[in-house]
Amino acid sequence: ASLRVAGLPDPWLMRAEGGIAPLAEALARPLGLVGSGPAAGALAVARAAAGCDAIGLDIGSTTTEISLHRAGAPLAARGVGLGELWLRGAALDVESLAFGGDGGRPDGWAAIG
Repeated sequence: ASLRVAGLPDPWLMRAEGGIAPLAEALARPLGLVGSGPAAGALAVARAAAGCDAIGLDIGSTTTEISLHRAGAPLAARGVGLGELWLRGAALDVESLAFGGDGGRPDGWAAIG
């Protein structure tokens, strides 16, 4: 309600498959929001790829996401993995590694895998 008072539109949220949804719809289907941040990164790579094949590498402070793009489009997946948990549903195929810009080991060595 405070957004409307300020004259701003209702928010839309990024979804795991790369689409967006109005707030009420997103809240009614919250599992569709899992992986939405990595999906946004994959869409940014797709835009920069401009129709070419590409490998996306999105390095954040705690994780690194890798996405593959064919003819400028991110590959699709049938779900999102969260550790040992697998959530079935529309999503972009993005692999997350628990290693980012601030996620090195205490001894200073990087470890991936």
